[in-house]
Amino acid sequence: MQYFLIIAIIALLGQLLVFNNTTSDLKKETMTTKQMMYVVNMSVIAIVVGFFEVPIGIIGVKLDFSEVVILISILMLGYKNASLVIILRSLVRFFLPSKTAMEADYIWKFLGEVIAILASYLIILSYYITTVIFKKKQKPLIYALPTNVKKTSISEFITCSLLSSIILTIGMTVFHTIITMPMFMSGYSHLTIFSLLRDPKYSSESVLSIVKTIIIMFGLVNIIKGIISPALFLIIKPKIESVVK
Repeated sequence: MQYFLIIAIIALLGQLLVFNNTTSDLKKETMTTKQMMYVVNMSVIAIVVGFFEVPIGIIGVKLDFSEVVILISILMLGYKNASLVIILRSLVRFFLPSKTAMEADYIWKFLGEVIAILASYLIILSYYITTVIFKKKQKPLIYALPTNVKKTSISEFITCSLLSSIILTIGMTVFHTIITMPMFMSGYSHLTIFSLLRDPKYSSESVLSIVKTIIIMFGLVNIIKGIISPALFLIIKPKIESVVK
């Protein structure tokens, strides 16, 4: 309950900030106010959706679908404002009460949000590549209404989901290999794998063994997240465009 109370307060403060934002240029103010309102609201929705986590395989590894909200933010606001949603989501979550003992350690909590930001951008990258491949560029709905609403093709579903799964899995595996696992294994003594492997204490470790551990721990959740998040978004996308239109 305390989480939702904090989020409600943040949302209320955001709305007060929006509606008290006055400038001499009324047209410019309207657009700025509209953008701010959407950014605040989408951030709050992403935080709330992120609370509903599904445990996957390894203890402590959980799956959430806040990236679906991030992709909707791109549709509504464009890439630039969606980035603000990502940053605001992580900034607010960092100051929320810790849910686990590991999150009580602020270094790990900060690292967790860095990982979440990276995951969001990797999924965004896969979606952007898909739009380029299928030549589906459009202005954000906040600026222009869709002239026609088309259902997403099966090939677009498959391409975006596969790209997202591959890019997310590779990107997160590289990050965990270089940063996360060395910090975890050494108790902050080593911040990167480069210094870890030079330490005689960890002479039995290798890049390959660390990568294997990461794939076992996080591979499944990255694959599922990479497939389902864009797939859910592409299902919802025509419905959002229809409502807006």
